[in-house]
Amino acid sequence: RLSEAVGPVFDAEDFQWPWLKMEGPHWDNANRYEGWGNGEWSELKWCPKVIDVHNRHLGELLDAGVRGFRFDAVKHMRAKHLQEYASFLRKREPSVYIYGEVLSVDEAMHEEYMQPLSMPTTDFALTVYFNAVASDGAGDGIVAAGVRAAAMRAAATEGVAVDGAPAA
Repeated sequence: RLSEAVGPVFDAEDFQWPWLKMEGPHWDNANRYEGWGNGEWSELKWCPKVIDVHNRHLGELLDAGVRGFRFDAVKHMRAKHLQEYASFLRKREPSVYIYGEVLSVDEAMHEEYMQPLSMPTTDFALTVYFNAVASDGAGDGIVAAGVRAAAMRAAATEGVAVDGAPAA
């Protein structure tokens, strides 16, 4: 049973303390990596014990036939940490599919994971574009302006500067 193989093995020392308030500019800046639990959920420390338990769990999933993994909220993980999991999975199952969810219109943030990890990420700019077309239609000229313009407009609305473009 999975619970017997990788059951509860963590204690208070395995969690990062203190939690930091993750809001505003910290959601996308260099502070986005650690301590962002806001007291609502816990963040495990990056240490050999945690990596071992996670890899055992991933191994159990591979043994059960799972061949694809979506890593959630990747932009809040350091690429070098995620590389540990990607390497483990690819070593155990070379054909495994790994995908990272990065909700950002900042292309550089996507590249931070796509290049070193050879992993696709969420095409959030395209999602923003589809949403703009569905919401505004062609009346706003968004269709003619294209995906990047829609993403830049959405970023400005949220007060986020992307690729040197000023935030609103």
